[in-house]
Amino acid sequence: IEYHACMVDILGPAGNIEEADKLILSLPPRA
Repeated sequence: IEYHACMVDILGPAGNIEEADKLILSLPPRA
């Protein structure tokens, strides 16, 4: 979850909110 949040922090400010959402949904769940 921390990893996913990190990716959102990177992509979000760049205006890639939708891309970040797609990326998170495409990633396997991390225990």
